Amino acid sequence: MAEMRKLAREEVENLTQRPKVSGERTRIREQYQTFLADIDEGEGGEVTLTDGDNRTTIKNRLKAAAKNSGKNLVFIRSSKDVVRFRIEGNQTEETGIPQD
Repeated sequence: MAEMRKLAREEVENLTQRPKVSGERTRIREQYQTFLADIDEGEGGEVTLTDGDNRTTIKNRLKAAAKNSGKNLVFIRSSKDVVRFRIEGNQTEETGIPQD
């Protein structure tokens, strides 16, 4: 039969607290934020993938950084080892829709 036990309130609180973001994740997020900060509307960027890089992960990191910066990022079709994009306007805080 399965073993059961009651959890104390402190144990439940410890289990439900969100773990702190690791230093590596924070460093990566800041790297993408810094990269996009230098790119203005109408300009673009390019990320060349190296061994171990995942195209989808890179695109997701770029999208998250753009959203946090209030920029509207549009990807440009490119080869499998390159991710290209351009910045088209800024997003509004309420809707996330590009401003005219």
